[in-house]
Amino acid sequence: MSKNNMFSLSKQLNYHTGGLSHILILKDGRLSSSAADNNLIIYNKNNFTPDLIIQEHSDYVNYHIQLKNENLVTCSWDYTLKIIKLLDNNKYKVIQKLKEHKFVVNKAIELENEKMLTVADDKFIILWKKNLNNNLYEVEKKIKCSVNNYPNINIVLINNDLLLSSSLSDYKLRFFEINNNFQLAFYFDNLDLCFSRNSVLYINEKDLLLVGGIKDNGVYLFKLKKIPTFIGKIFSDWINEVYSIILTEDGNILMGLKEKEKEDNKNGSENKDENYSYSICKFEIGKNNEVIFLDKVKNAHKDLINGIIHWKEKNMIVSCSKDKKVNLWKINSK
Repeated sequence: MSKNNMFSLSKQLNYHTGGLSHILILKDGRLSSSAADNNLIIYNKNNFTPDLIIQEHSDYVNYHIQLKNENLVTCSWDYTLKIIKLLDNNKYKVIQKLKEHKFVVNKAIELENEKMLTVADDKFIILWKKNLNNNLYEVEKKIKCSVNNYPNINIVLINNDLLLSSSLSDYKLRFFEINNNFQLAFYFDNLDLCFSRNSVLYINEKDLLLVGGIKDNGVYLFKLKKIPTFIGKIFSDWINEVYSIILTEDGNILMGLKEKEKEDNKNGSENKDENYSYSICKFEIGKNNEVIFLDKVKNAHKDLINGIIHWKEKNMIVSCSKDKKVNLWKINSK
């Protein structure tokens, strides 16, 4: 098995037949994953075999969350969301099918007061609320979040005051004021944003926002005190694309990224053709908000790393990739 100063590959899960998009640790301590094979899988905590395979969508399940009431919400390329209740004996029940979006549904976020936000490739973010009579979701508000149909890929809460929305079609990062009826507050344009739903990280303690870029744009860095300020791009000289960014329990940053590297040919001259590796890199934030590279697992996957999580209970890092694999990495002691 692969060894590295940071992590050692402990186990590889090969139960999906399509590229993976998202992984999650559920409230009962189990791992879950969703993928392009239209399935969501929940794994046994001890042997990591599937406890449950949820097959309720007709297309790619590209994101899923668990609500405070422990129901799951799945987002799919079939233009729908499903609200799923987990039952005893590894069974489940679909409680509701949400069909208000008119294109691929990319992400969902739970708010306070049993409300929920969803974003899709149809120009709109939808704010949902619970109907007190039947306990089902209904549309409270539709927020127009871009001028073009394709794609509105990501939404992220910023301190419960701002809602970040990224759009690839017009290269803009928008900030909506949640308590001001979702009015557009600020935006930044001309950004080559990554299309992953896991490529944005907000660090509350430092008022710092990291946004993954694409096409050799590394990581965009913003300071978010009062008015968002663009600080600049980092690592654009060697990072080609950033598909996942997380903050670990110990305060470090992990990124799943596509790394550029150049090799010399046999004659010793530089080869102009760039090679790529899909790596997990570790960083820390310095005193002046500088992002400092620490270490990496090179070739952690064979394709885009769409998700990373820190599984504290197991002392593991879990990554998932378009290569159809879920990798469980043991965290090595220093």
